[in-house]
Amino acid sequence: MNDNVFDDPVVKALLKHLAEERSRNDALGELSRELLTGRARPMDLLRSGWYGEGLAAAAMPGQTELTRMAPDQQAELLDVATRLRGAGDAIGGDES
Repeated sequence: MNDNVFDDPVVKALLKHLAEERSRNDALGELSRELLTGRARPMDLLRSGWYGEGLAAAAMPGQTELTRMAPDQQAELLDVATRLRGAGDAIGGDES
């Protein structure tokens, strides 16, 4: 697996989408913009209460939905995510 997650094209596309779609007053949008510029290390950014709280708030709906899913649905989601990750690694020439 690539040591730098930000080299992953899917991650870059997601960050770009968030940076373009979220306002300047939105922690997740600003976090995405900062990560794309590379001006600061991710851990330094997440130590900021505003960025960390914004990321946590954005993750909450997904966590809630996961807890509502039946175990077989969760297993299917994990399987699909694993296959997508493997396909991305194969396309990117990842040597993990």
